[in-house]
Amino acid sequence: MKKSHLLAIMIALFCGVLLIEIFLKNILGT
Repeated sequence: MKKSHLLAIMIALFCGVLLIEIFLKNILGT
């Protein structure tokens, strides 16, 4: 597996986790 492909997957997962965390905080905040 190419490192660039793996890096892209890691970035996508990291962004997904951030979005989910913000989404949950907005739900729990209200």
